[in-house]
Amino acid sequence: MAFVILPPTPTANSELFVWQSTEEDLENLREWVIEYLGKYDEIKEAYHQGEENPDKHKNLQQEWEANITTRLEKLGEILHINEIIQPILERKCERLTLIPDFFLHLLPLHALVINPENSQENPDKIYLQDYFPQGIRFAPSCQILQKVRKRQCQDFQSLFAIQTPTPDLYEQDLSVVSAIKQQVSIQLLAVSYQQQECFF
Repeated sequence: MAFVILPPTPTANSELFVWQSTEEDLENLREWVIEYLGKYDEIKEAYHQGEENPDKHKNLQQEWEANITTRLEKLGEILHINEIIQPILERKCERLTLIPDFFLHLLPLHALVINPENSQENPDKIYLQDYFPQGIRFAPSCQILQKVRKRQCQDFQSLFAIQTPTPDLYEQDLSVVSAIKQQVSIQLLAVSYQQQECFF
């Protein structure tokens, strides 16, 4: 089930739309997630075993990149993203906030393929994020989103971050790199791959 809350405009009030999926949709989603995460884990395992078979990781990575758009198209079909997103696109919203439930937070929802049959008419608008000039935000829950909105944090000068606990991503966290570019003072806790169980 999906809830879509549209903001008010000068000519329309705020509106709530509800989308109800079927049991078949849920089963298809489970199968898609198992296959998607299985392929992802296979690539990670091949990376960590790179010295034993260096070509395996490269081949799996190339296969992943070649098929990711097709996979995301299928996910969009399962989630009925085109039907769900239509009222938002009609309202011409500048920014979208997603609050994924269950295991949906593991998936790249911002990269879902929108209206693939219309890609020739809109070559610059292929993925969901392309339709929102001010970007797509993720929130863990409506309650936390509400609390964050109420916070007064205009003069953002410092950040405490826990770095991604995998050896292949050290010094490459996008959030840390972004903060450095904005000249934000950072207190960084670098957690080794072996230590992550202590924190999660």
